[in-house]
Amino acid sequence: MTKAELEHKLDEALQSFSAEINFLDDYSKVPASEGQLKDSMKQVFYALDSFKDAILSYID
Repeated sequence: MTKAELEHKLDEALQSFSAEINFLDDYSKVPASEGQLKDSMKQVFYALDSFKDAILSYID
């Protein structure tokens, strides 16, 4: 994997994360529920896991 491919993989992970937590944009109108906050924490984990995978692939 090249540095450009790594950057692309990390960008994909960020875009996926952004799309999955889009519900927080409405927070100013209605507070986020406990379930929504738990879902956002799962998405943080998934994004970090995607970063880890991409970085480890780059190192190999």
